[in-house]
Amino acid sequence: MHHRAFAIVCAVTACGSLLFCKVRRAGLFLALVLLAMPVVHAQIKPVCDGDCNPDTPPNSSPPSGQVPVDRGMPSNQRGLGTVFSAATQTGGAATIQGSSSYTYKVPLHSLPGRAGLDLNLTLYHNSHIWVPDATGGMLMGFDRDTPGPGFQLNFGFLEWNPSANGPSGILTTADGAKHTLSVDLNNLVPKPGPPPNNLWYECANQVCLYNSDDSSYINVSRPLGTFDGSVCQGPNNCPAKDATVTYKNGTQAIYRSFAVVTNDIFDEFVMRPYYIRDSNGNSISINYLNDNDLSISSINDSLGRTLNFFYTSVQVQMVPGQVSQTVSLLSCVTDGASCNAPGSRTYTFSWDQSHAVNFNFSQPGQMLLGGTLFNVQSGFTTPVLTTVCRPDATCVQFKYGDWGIVNDIQELSSSGTVRYELNYDFPTAAAGTLSLNPTYAHQKEIINGQTNTWTYAANTDANGLLTSSSIMDPDGLVATTTYSRKGDWADGLPIQVQMESGPLCLPPCAPPTTPPLLTRNLVWTSDLAMAQSGITNGGYPTGKNPRPASITTILDDNSQSQVTMQYDNSAVPVAAGAPQNFTGSGSVTDKIERWATTFWGFPPISR
Repeated sequence: MHHRAFAIVCAVTACGSLLFCKVRRAGLFLALVLLAMPVVHAQIKPVCDGDCNPDTPPNSSPPSGQVPVDRGMPSNQRGLGTVFSAATQTGGAATIQGSSSYTYKVPLHSLPGRAGLDLNLTLYHNSHIWVPDATGGMLMGFDRDTPGPGFQLNFGFLEWNPSANGPSGILTTADGAKHTLSVDLNNLVPKPGPPPNNLWYECANQVCLYNSDDSSYINVSRPLGTFDGSVCQGPNNCPAKDATVTYKNGTQAIYRSFAVVTNDIFDEFVMRPYYIRDSNGNSISINYLNDNDLSISSINDSLGRTLNFFYTSVQVQMVPGQVSQTVSLLSCVTDGASCNAPGSRTYTFSWDQSHAVNFNFSQPGQMLLGGTLFNVQSGFTTPVLTTVCRPDATCVQFKYGDWGIVNDIQELSSSGTVRYELNYDFPTAAAGTLSLNPTYAHQKEIINGQTNTWTYAANTDANGLLTSSSIMDPDGLVATTTYSRKGDWADGLPIQVQMESGPLCLPPCAPPTTPPLLTRNLVWTSDLAMAQSGITNGGYPTGKNPRPASITTILDDNSQSQVTMQYDNSAVPVAAGAPQNFTGSGSVTDKIERWATTFWGFPPISR
């Protein structure tokens, strides 16, 4: 049984109790949110042979189904983000700052479960639909969007060995967020035999273990070998054994091979979940429409409830003269036996079956549709989702601009009246050539006749990675976030947030001379901050599970407060109580509060 404890230390300048209460509410709330993040053992990615990360050529032209090198980078983050690419709520959407994209949610079915495992189904849309690849060009569909480009209505997927210079795997969750995975060093043993064999490592007991890198504390168990135990003759159709994903709340999901597979014995390229069980024994089973994608046919839970998905098959010809592809478009999701079953709760989906996608990239375009990769040119056609209608006849309507990106979302009443609208000013394809997924400068929210506008600005380095971002809200308050970019494990983490009055200062604007209303400086630590600081693996950070070491808040009169957090090297956070006083205007008092919290872990649940 694991024991862990946690300590937070506060200090404040002696500038009056009222000011301290202001800062305390602003600063400690963030600290308490961050308190929820546990710690795992320090892990250093080893030199591995084909058993734990085969040496595949980086940036090779993606064949059918292969993932581009940078799909898991913060600049390509989606969903509700991670600690490396945080989400900020802006009106009815979330802004994913690392990829300068937005995410919009449409809740569908929500069936309360027993002791916590609810059967919830939500449609997520994210505007980051193009992934750059050094050789493959601009790639669309590599996030395996289902039911259509930019949308996720599934339970995610798991992929292995996206590239030699990338993480061991990437777990994409139901919202579309991507969690990179690294090999668990504690599970590696030297290979038997004389040198040089014993200089390499392999997974103990032919089961590889992986952990997420981003403080989500997800563990993956992956048995080696083929699904039926036979030797894989290749080049394809060699499904791997099922993998088990365990979340920090004890919920487990079982993943099985589908779509494209590799030709080696140990690796199956991509897997999808088919069974989910919580720590109380409640379960959800997922059935799929085919072997090529994430299209669901039905979902069943242990309470005997079923959600059915119905589709319409259409012929799609993306480029004139090209062989038509049969595509299944989602028609409805219902708790009935059909889309029109009496008494059922049914959500219906409408499509533009041949939407023209205009784009203007500096690299060629490719699109992954099902298990087939197509070379595409500007003007190619593909089905896109246009409307989702609820059982009460209210609808959500999606309108598209260039690039195949949704630039307008409308919530409609049962009579078709616009009740709520979000609009984004993505550039047109004619406005100029781009090398990355298009971004927007303004988000407009129209509600009850009032227009609220958010203004965005972002600075990137030569590799397109975010160095700072600014958001001005409808009240004219500007939040500017600066991100670490030192080429080490902390890349992408926010290190400073400043709040000041607008307008948004864009070059050649001169920054204001008055101090910000509020400055919050963050110092981070991680499992490998001491052992591997400054070392990266193909651009992916090696510092696993970043967490705050200190948060210092400074107001415009230079009064300050600070929260410090310390950790030891055990598998979970443990108390460390020494406060770290800080300097600033006025005199610094002694520490005023200290919290120590003890947690007890439980043994894993066997299936």
